[in-house]
Amino acid sequence: MWRENLVLPTEDSCHEAVAWISTLKANGNTCSERVLKFAFDFHHSKQPIDGIYYISDGKPDHSTSYLLEQVRL
Repeated sequence: MWRENLVLPTEDSCHEAVAWISTLKANGNTCSERVLKFAFDFHHSKQPIDGIYYISDGKPDHSTSYLLEQVRL
């Protein structure tokens, strides 16, 4: 995970994010459930969010219907 808190979308933070992403290597696992739950926890917090960017290396480990059900919880 790049950051564990919200980040303002400044030019510098965007460059930092792209630099961090470029160091990642695909390993065959795509644990979307954990990432989506983490992201949507902010949605239920008092911090306003304009957008969430989810970047993946491939097909999720779980079905789309399962992931949507987990996010609804």
